Amino acid sequence: MDKNKPDVIEYEDSENWKGSNDKLSVKEIGLRLFSKALAEGSKEMTGSGVDKRLIGGQLFEIPRPNQREVFVNSVEMAKMFLLPLIQKSKHQQMFKDCEDKIIKVNKECEDKMQKINNTPQGRNGNESIDIYNKAVEELTESYEFMNVKIHKELLAAISFLLSENKYFDEVGYIG
Repeated sequence: MDKNKPDVIEYEDSENWKGSNDKLSVKEIGLRLFSKALAEGSKEMTGSGVDKRLIGGQLFEIPRPNQREVFVNSVEMAKMFLLPLIQKSKHQQMFKDCEDKIIKVNKECEDKMQKINNTPQGRNGNESIDIYNKAVEELTESYEFMNVKIHKELLAAISFLLSENKYFDEVGYIG
């Protein structure tokens, strides 16, 4: 960090590094994190898995990341970076509401997982592992979709926060 310019942080974008010594302002970093979360949120929300592609007569397995987790992590990192602004924001309640929803969903998921683990299939993996696996898979799908929905609300709160702090003014946005 430059001592003469406290709002300028040296930043290295490891994905697009070009060997330059560009210094980005805190606002530019915040906007990049917000933009990344928007981009990840606009993709199809698929779970992880393996895609099979036929290339040149050969079948290749291509791992697919869990897009839901990628989106949630992008929003969480943007939120972490913007915490100092959130603490002073008039939109604090939006963030608190989202956090409360996340805690509630996590608790519900833990309770349901406990019930699944206490079923005969959960205690005796030999009896009907397919039933157990199906229940865990359905719970995971439900949890991930609810988590994505809440993080979309959190991303909207971040948008209001950035607008409140005039982040969009630098790029000519008038809202």
